[in-house]
Amino acid sequence: NGFRVDEVLRAANGASVKAGDRITLTGLNGQVVDMANMSKLEPGQTVVLYLAKDAAADAFATLSGDFGVFDVTGSDDAAAATTRSQAMAVSGLLAEDPAASGKGFRTTLGQLRAVAAQA
Repeated sequence: NGFRVDEVLRAANGASVKAGDRITLTGLNGQVVDMANMSKLEPGQTVVLYLAKDAAADAFATLSGDFGVFDVTGSDDAAAATTRSQAMAVSGLLAEDPAASGKGFRTTLGQLRAVAAQA
């Protein structure tokens, strides 16, 4: 049950999640993950999730719904990572925010790994 962690790009604020762990996702208010304003996560999908710990529920929630979800296609560092949010993107990757034009944000898994390593 839950979601399998294949890789942890960065664990902040004392998070102790590691590869091989299974985690539960909720909304920050304890609702199930398929909450309003968030798309569905399907079994077998490869995604990068930016998560916050929901201590009250002993679970995690994606940051601002789809803002914290990147769909991954391909493999290794060259894999394409595309945010599901058409309105916002994780800042710090590029000087210009391509999500501002309503096209979402696309980068590579390697770039997400590099940014996480610098934080």
